[in-house]
Amino acid sequence: MLNKNDYILVFDSGNGGQFVLDTLRQNLPFERYILFKDVKFCPYGDKKKKELKENVTKILDNLTKKYKIKMIVIACNTISSLFKNYLLSKYSSYIILFVNPYLNDEILKNKTLVIATKNTIKYNKRLKKYAPNKNLFLLGFDKLAKIIDDNFDNLGTILPYIYTKCAPYLNIGIKNIVVGCTHYNYIIFLLQKIFKGAKFYESSLEVSRLAKILLTMYELESDDNQINEVLELISI
Repeated sequence: MLNKNDYILVFDSGNGGQFVLDTLRQNLPFERYILFKDVKFCPYGDKKKKELKENVTKILDNLTKKYKIKMIVIACNTISSLFKNYLLSKYSSYIILFVNPYLNDEILKNKTLVIATKNTIKYNKRLKKYAPNKNLFLLGFDKLAKIIDDNFDNLGTILPYIYTKCAPYLNIGIKNIVVGCTHYNYIIFLLQKIFKGAKFYESSLEVSRLAKILLTMYELESDDNQINEVLELISI
């Protein structure tokens, strides 16, 4: 039985989860949160499906046994792309939300570049849905999430690496950039230097709004205005 004052679990492989957590707390400030960063297994974007599935299942099983949780927010696009149906089935007693590349017909009226992990590019159903659109371009990274985490206090140093990867898309008229990995939200300021004048879209606001709607719908939003707790857990 879920309770109003149970935790909201935000799960990611690293610092991308922090970005999603911060957005959630703006919409739902009086909640208990668990932020789990799986830095031991990061990056997820280049891992094989079997080992990723086993790893994520083990972590979620341990967390749901140890803590009273009402909502699980998967803040990793790779996991959302690979295992959405599996996780919805296995953890059906919880409210589960998934980040997803923010993409729609309106955005695709102009040339749009999605920047994500290779696994997200390969498996994400929303990207597959829009793949026939000639305005859609996909750029997959494998270890960028880990590079961001390793250089988190000095992100400007990775600009040359990002520029080199983005170079093939610089002169084709890209108007929109869809950030398809929550880690990459932290380098939007670098991408703005590369794609001057482009509009940027990321997924945390979509998840935050939906979390608010669902907690209200199920009467599970915390009614204790004194609660404002974050428990941060890191795999080692």
